[in-house]
Amino acid sequence: MSGVITGADLEQLDELAAAYGTAGAEIAGQAEGLKTRIHQAIQRFDTAMIGLKADTARANEALTKDVDDLGIVAAGTTWTGANRATFDQDLATLVGSIAATTAAINEGVDDFDRLGLGPFRAMLDDFGLAIVDAGDGVEGVGTEMSAGVARQRGDLQQAADTGWTAA
Repeated sequence: MSGVITGADLEQLDELAAAYGTAGAEIAGQAEGLKTRIHQAIQRFDTAMIGLKADTARANEALTKDVDDLGIVAAGTTWTGANRATFDQDLATLVGSIAATTAAINEGVDDFDRLGLGPFRAMLDDFGLAIVDAGDGVEGVGTEMSAGVARQRGDLQQAADTGWTAA
């Protein structure tokens, strides 16, 4: 027999069934890959924020050491009067400013994580899961369509082999 039964090419039905299965699996794989890339992007940003806080702490330590060293030199210097009082006051202001700046940077990073990135991270996570769910759904539909086409192909083959009255 030629493989064509009542308007259906059995080889094409086989190819169609295989294509449904393959496409469903490929779409599910792409969805999983996208979810992975989303998580990698979040992790890179988290790493950058941790690095920013560490860099801020190191800069604070270096600045504080420099100011402390300056204070030690100033303390060992015989120097009195209004200029000395102004210097000591300015040095104390500088120490306070360094501490306040460091605290503001750390607080800003923490706030951004809590108020900005935290909710965005959750949204991206949900989006990644939704993509995977959709991909899994497409894969399931592809599998069902593949099986359905294969069943129809089998029914057509059986009808051709046994005749329409047996079907």
